[in-house]
Amino acid sequence: EGEGLGVGAAAGDAVGGDDDVEGLPSAPFSFYSAREFEDALQLVWSRCLRISAGDLGVRRMLVPVLDLANHESVNPSAIYRYDPGGGVAFGEEAGGAPTGDASGAVPSVVLCAARPLRRGEAVTISYGAHSSAHFAQYYGFVPTPNPFDHVGMSLEQLLGYAQLAPPQGEPRGWAGVAARLDALGLPTDELKLYACAPDERAVLALRAALCSEEDAQMLAEALEQIDMDCGDEEEILADLEAHFGESEHARTPWIAAVVAVACENAEKAHETSLEEDERMLRAMSADGSGGGGG
Repeated sequence: EGEGLGVGAAAGDAVGGDDDVEGLPSAPFSFYSAREFEDALQLVWSRCLRISAGDLGVRRMLVPVLDLANHESVNPSAIYRYDPGGGVAFGEEAGGAPTGDASGAVPSVVLCAARPLRRGEAVTISYGAHSSAHFAQYYGFVPTPNPFDHVGMSLEQLLGYAQLAPPQGEPRGWAGVAARLDALGLPTDELKLYACAPDERAVLALRAALCSEEDAQMLAEALEQIDMDCGDEEEILADLEAHFGESEHARTPWIAAVVAVACENAEKAHETSLEEDERMLRAMSADGSGGGGG
């Protein structure tokens, strides 16, 4: 944790103390401090792009100029994509030596307008469908509006915050129920609760926790059909809604009430209030510690 941990002497000792050895510094050098490392990491995380780069797989890249674009949650004015080499060979275009592969093709990241743009209109991109907490941590700002904002909870946490009594005969309580549903392939971790409604997977998990073993198995099979694209998702969910319409504790309004109570109790248990969080974000913006586009 200390600053300036010199390693020059150790490097010299390793080669017999010869300061003139090629490739080694002639004077002692130091590690960067923890704060300098954190600042560098913040710059990288707030400006790198996550791109599907064809045969290279998903990569994180630093793309000059493109990282100046600001985020827009809804209807950004531009999109970017990886081009494996269909573009111009930049060296030849500039009159220099050919660049790229044998064909002259140059892999690149291409920025394209998503709609007609007027002169002076901002070029915006989407930084991704992230929660506001993610934006605050990695970019130093919270977009408004943010339709993708959500709170993540495990099924055990959600039911605990809702203060529901676990089923009789389950010695491990809601933890045992969650383990049983996880074994069936149902989601039990990081269930997404959006401002407007819980994610469909969260609804399925809650229904499975509050219904019979047979119905839980049916829900697991329905989720597998959706994941494997073996049917129309809307039809599958509509069939489930019809099936559970007769069950008081599995109806959508009752599920929504459970989520509302859980969120209210979770907010009360949070270390800081909403007002305190907003003050911290304003302070980050004031001291320039926030990242993001230009």
